[in-house]
Amino acid sequence: MNRRNFLKSLPPLMTIVGCGDSVLGPSTSPLLEAWSPNLGIHSFQWQDNIQQPHLDPLFRMGLVRGIRLDYNAESENAARWAKERGADVLCIFGNDYLRRPNIEDEFDQAIGSNPSVDYWEIGNEVGLFAEMSPQEYMPIFMKLHRHVQINHRGLVIAPYAPVGGDEGAEAFETMMSIGLRRYATEMRSIPLISLHVYSNSMAFFLKIKKELERLPIGINVWVTETGVPDFSQQIKHVLDYYPKLRKMFRASRIYWYVASECTEFSLVGGLADTCDGPVQYSPLYTGLTGIETPPTLGGE
Repeated sequence: MNRRNFLKSLPPLMTIVGCGDSVLGPSTSPLLEAWSPNLGIHSFQWQDNIQQPHLDPLFRMGLVRGIRLDYNAESENAARWAKERGADVLCIFGNDYLRRPNIEDEFDQAIGSNPSVDYWEIGNEVGLFAEMSPQEYMPIFMKLHRHVQINHRGLVIAPYAPVGGDEGAEAFETMMSIGLRRYATEMRSIPLISLHVYSNSMAFFLKIKKELERLPIGINVWVTETGVPDFSQQIKHVLDYYPKLRKMFRASRIYWYVASECTEFSLVGGLADTCDGPVQYSPLYTGLTGIETPPTLGGE
């Protein structure tokens, strides 16, 4: 597939991105104005319908229109559920696959078994979780990128987002310098850049901003993870960080890290069998939905 034809395949992405960072209907509060309707989901116990009753209000109210999840045995079920509610799906092709010699075949299987997925991230914070340097990662990504261009026309894949602190900013600089910038600018074959942001460091923000300013304005920037592991600080994080991410990084989407896990990153705490304590809604969940308490067992 030549680059001109590849660029012609991008308008659907641009259309989705253009409307993907505002809630449906008029905003009625600073929180709703700041919020970006995108959310990470861990698909644990999906077959048991553990999460769905708590997630459904977010979708019905237009507060979630894009989800991000890991590729696993439950990913297609969770993706299909979200698609039926009007959301699009970003899926992470995990770090375990990156060093496999048949990565192209593995990715073909992932695509085939997850037809509800719209976009793919190739790896996740690989420096932290896979001890993989940018120098090792970029040839792997570009090999898979070429495979996708030839065999899966129109499919958008994004390079992994480095860890969201100073170390991640250095990794991002290296990725850009050893190939990512050239493919994004000269060849115009990478339409999407993903970032993680957990740092308050101005040095981090300035390094990332400098690199993004060297890219064409048409490159989409999605912050695919951010948040804070403290219920009491979640609303403040959205109010303070989300406008900053839009302004400094021109982020067209921002994904809150996770709907539910056993930390106070969650919008819904205590759902998984492995979590201690009762099921509870965070102040951010309540501030967005107006719902203060979880439904009782057996009904909503």
